[in-house]
Amino acid sequence: EQFQHAAQSFFAVMDGHGTEGHSAARYTKRKLHKRLQRALPKKESITEAIDDAFVKTHDDLCSSKHDCSISGVTITAAFLRGDELFVANAGDCRAVVGRKKRQEGGGHTVEAIDLTVDHRPDRHDEKNRIEQCGGRCEPVKLQNEEDFVGPVRKEPDTFRRLTFPASSGARLSGRLR
Repeated sequence: EQFQHAAQSFFAVMDGHGTEGHSAARYTKRKLHKRLQRALPKKESITEAIDDAFVKTHDDLCSSKHDCSISGVTITAAFLRGDELFVANAGDCRAVVGRKKRQEGGGHTVEAIDLTVDHRPDRHDEKNRIEQCGGRCEPVKLQNEEDFVGPVRKEPDTFRRLTFPASSGARLSGRLR
């Protein structure tokens, strides 16, 4: 679909998490760019429009038929208008740009520059945000198991044995804001 200005593009990567993560990612793929198209003419800045699109897509997903209790999607999106690049993310989906640098004595190397910061519960500020929203951050213990397991992935057998909804990501669409 076309955006208003010819010199603009939108790119996004979605990574589904949980037993219905694939479905949440597909849903988000269909909705996020449309939400952004609607927000751009209404908001004062592109940053506000992107934030609005993320929040409204999150709300759409949570009110849809998808089970968001233990499934969601991490997102990294980039919006290019002219020579300005706007990057946003939710969760641990990261954007990185490579910058060509000259080496002493000739030749070149590529420097990786993070454009986003992962929203992970092992970061102090993210842990606080999650807990303020009523969530909790702790290792997962499976029913009838003595040991804790590492970050929960989307294997259905693991999720069936959990005693509560869990995720290794923070800020998943379909989760706490």
